[in-house]
Amino acid sequence: MGTRMSRRTDTADAAESLSRQKQVELAASGGAGLLGAGIGVLFASWLRPAGVLLLVVGAVLHGWGMLVRHRLERRGHTALPRWSVALFWLCWLVLLGLAAYLLRPLADRSP
Repeated sequence: MGTRMSRRTDTADAAESLSRQKQVELAASGGAGLLGAGIGVLFASWLRPAGVLLLVVGAVLHGWGMLVRHRLERRGHTALPRWSVALFWLCWLVLLGLAAYLLRPLADRSP
């Protein structure tokens, strides 16, 4: 009986630790995003010519990193917090919306 209780406690501790890790990753990513936005605002006149390129490269790197991290986490067979999975899919929706917004001028030019 002590072993079962220990396993449950270990599982709960692991889930809580993973949730905390995800919260820290979210804070770090959010902070990096805000830092990048601040740099963009401060140096807008210098960065303007490369704006779309920076946006596309950043989106591709972010998408690739999310995809690989998600696959590695699933391979670990640990249940991810629901909010983390929801943010993963929400982020993909935002990236798709951004891609549609950037590609819209190309669609408008079509005969």
